[in-house]
Amino acid sequence: MQASCDEEADPSVRSARAAMLASAPVLGLLADLSGWPGTVLASHKSASQPFHQLTFVADLGLVAGDPGVDARSRARVDEVRAWVAAAGFALLYDERYPFATAPGYYAVFCEDPDRIKLEVVAPRES
Repeated sequence: MQASCDEEADPSVRSARAAMLASAPVLGLLADLSGWPGTVLASHKSASQPFHQLTFVADLGLVAGDPGVDARSRARVDEVRAWVAAAGFALLYDERYPFATAPGYYAVFCEDPDRIKLEVVAPRES
């Protein structure tokens, strides 16, 4: 869930968000996720399942553009898509991949084992 405009304008909210983004636990989590996609796990209940980590990052309110939260390239989005498919998770809108929602919006959409929708987006090309 993204913050409202009023919350983003509040200096104390901006300060708390900056502190969260700079905290060692969040930086460590983002570093772990930078290697995603990783090994396909046999059980979605494993705490090391990247979907659980991604859901937690989303619950923290981290969004594309925040430090450590980006796909880095279209090739990275392709890797994530291949990993999701190999792991047997649901690919959403796959018949329109990679521009399922808009021209120039290179993304893969999938569901985690709990049916939470995830989106991995490549930076826009100049």
